[in-house]
Amino acid sequence: MNKNIPAVEGGIPVLKEFLAIGQPDISEAEKREVLDTLSGIWLSKGPKVQLFQEQFARYVNASGALALNSCTAALHLSLIASGIGPGDEVIVPSLTFVATANVVTYVGATPVLVDVDPNTLLISVPEIQRALTPRTRAIIPVHLYGRPCPMQPIMEIARQKKLTIIEDAAHAIGTEENSQKIGSYGDFTCFSFYATKNICTGDGGMVTCNENNQKKLAHMEILSLHGMSTDAWKRFSPAGSHVWGLVEVGYKYNMTDLQASLGIHQLNRLEGFLDCRQRLVDHYRNLLRQEKRIQLLPKDPTNGRHSHHLFPILLDTDQLRINRDKFIAALKGENVGCGNHYPALHMQPYYKKTFSLKENDFPVSTKAHNSLITLPLHTKMNLADAELVVTALSKLLNFYSR
Repeated sequence: MNKNIPAVEGGIPVLKEFLAIGQPDISEAEKREVLDTLSGIWLSKGPKVQLFQEQFARYVNASGALALNSCTAALHLSLIASGIGPGDEVIVPSLTFVATANVVTYVGATPVLVDVDPNTLLISVPEIQRALTPRTRAIIPVHLYGRPCPMQPIMEIARQKKLTIIEDAAHAIGTEENSQKIGSYGDFTCFSFYATKNICTGDGGMVTCNENNQKKLAHMEILSLHGMSTDAWKRFSPAGSHVWGLVEVGYKYNMTDLQASLGIHQLNRLEGFLDCRQRLVDHYRNLLRQEKRIQLLPKDPTNGRHSHHLFPILLDTDQLRINRDKFIAALKGENVGCGNHYPALHMQPYYKKTFSLKENDFPVSTKAHNSLITLPLHTKMNLADAELVVTALSKLLNFYSR
């Protein structure tokens, strides 16, 4: 059987076993901490959540941090605490996960989509400026794939227009711009600890704030606990008081000590994770530097740090006999886990219909929507795995070339 024939066409796959696009990296330290929690008397929000919050705030140089059950919850509470609601507009990049815009609709505000920069695929500063109206109240820059957005000009727009900046850093723990960690720029910064993120707690999130928003962060903590004035640990621990009041209607958004048990040790291992991801990305880039049928995003910013949550490539479908979706299916046939991060928001049926959006309204996002492929990248991989991925990629590029 010809090894140059794609597996989906009847050939032999390059990889003998499936290589996942992302995978959690859990050590014995995390397992011991979880068992310690299970052996204790407290599983929900308690002392380990508090410890994780303190450690996280120190790591990103933030004034405060609140652990939650998802990054989506963090974004939602940030909007509420900022007083954003019906009649307000919030600027969001079209190329992002749906949660970035969905949370704006949660509070009754309008997500205003803008196109992204053609080189980085991050929110375009000129497009932000064009989208500003008297109703604009906030901007949500997304540090997509772990690359930092140009925060200085975005912060300058915010200062001039008195806007709130809520950073979507779901991909960006450890990311830096101008030697400043993401998590200490905007009014609020929201992180994800989903199973495949750079650090994971199974699921979960964190919101950090600058020094001007600590009172709002305290308000967000109340909102995350149904609107109750104290959490369960403060009510039922030996030194706690059973007295509490419902001060407003809130949500059930808190993190648990079981999740924080993972987070405490994952955070301690983060720098090693980031070094591993950097080595894999450098190897990918070296192996793919001569390939003309794909486009790589620019190298890491010289004045910052990319945390490399994902490794995206742009497929030049004009040079191929199949489209991007069929190419992804063929890559999976070679046992290469891959995906499309992300389908553009203006191409999603809900946003397309609700806001009467068209493909040519956001040409850069549309191109990415049709050509993006994210390749495997995680700390369970080694350089040989990256080489096999590139072998499979080259095999398909050669077979399907026009």
